[in-house]
Formats: sequence, structure tokens, C-alpha cells
Amino acid sequence: LMERMGRNGEKSYCALTVEDFDILDYKVKADTAIYRKEYEEAEKCLNKLKPFLDLEDNIVNIQVYKRRESIVNYQLKRITKEEFLRKLEELIGLTVGDYEKLLDKVYPFMNEEVQLLMNIASAYSYLENFEKAIRIDYMLIRSLNKGYMGQKDSIQLKVMLICCIAKYYGELGEHQRAIEMSRNAIHKAKSNHLITILSNA
Repeated sequence: LMERMGRNGEKSYCALTVEDFDILDYKVKADTAIYRKEYEEAEKCLNKLKPFLDLEDNIVNIQVYKRRESIVNYQLKRITKEEFLRKLEELIGLTVGDYEKLLDKVYPFMNEEVQLLMNIASAYSYLENFEKAIRIDYMLIRSLNKGYMGQKDSIQLKVMLICCIAKYYGELGEHQRAIEMSRNAIHKAKSNHLITILSNA
């Protein structure tokens, strides 16, 4: 079905394309460091990962690596908010094209694309364009609700998206709506034993 829709049907498409699966350990360590806001450590892991990747022709590897590199560079204040957003939008354009045409539609985004678009929504929130951030995250929830992605990956991403939307509504002063979204996230996190996301919600 994914191939009929012009998307890659292989589950491995959402991960790095490498010969040696031990290399994926660097990606996991980089992600963990980013989650913990240890950006210098994340950069070290990415530097170890880079020599093993084809960053010329492999679009999947480019998205996976460059997204994390952009996050690190932004958090270490090497690039501006505007540059961060521009880099992320260039990356999503490699596989999706103009994502803004999809804001009111449903599209079978891959896992890495969902996370990239979540980062784009965050970048818009840094620029205080919370309405755009909310539209992007709702687009992702609509798409994930279609069930084309595995349940475990899908529910985790959806709860993270609901938390983000709650935060953006709070920034807009729509506090009651933000509380309702947070309660929804708490319920889903408890039901699916998503402990890390539960504390966030």
C-alpha cells in the first residue's frame, strides 16, 4: 500500500541505511543526548557516525543526520531561529516536497518525516508563530490516525504531538484548551505505559 502511494514500503526506511547495524548505536546515543539536552555529547556521537554515511546520494541518511546536526547547531547557538527553520524545511522537501500543501490533508509520513515536521513546528513556535505550529502538528495527528504506521511508534508520536499542541495553546493564552489537551495526553500516556512522555504531559 505504501508503495502504491509512492512511499517506501520498507520498515527500515525510517532508520539509517547502513551496512553495519552497530553504527545505529551512534544514532541512538545521539538521540539520547539530544533528549537530555547534552548537545556537545550529541555532536560527538554524530561526528563518529558521519564517516559511515553516504551523505551525497542517500536521502534517508541525509535527513536523519542533518536533522540532528541542525538541532545541535541551533541549541549551541551557532545558527539563528530563522536558519534552523530554513534548514529543516529544506530537509523535508527532499522527500515530501512542499509540505504546506498537505496542511489540511492526510499523508503517509514516515517516522523520520514526522519527527522532522515536529521540529519544524517547534521552530515556528520559537518564532512565536504558534498557529502554524499547531496546524503542522494537527496534520501529523490526522495522518497517524489513519493507522498506516505500527501502533507502538504511532501512539508515542501522537502523545508527543498532543503535548506540543497543548504547549502552543498555552502560549496563545488558550489555557482551558491547553489543559484539555494535556489531560488527553496524560490519559493516552498512562494507557500505553509511556512513562517519559507522561511526566511531560
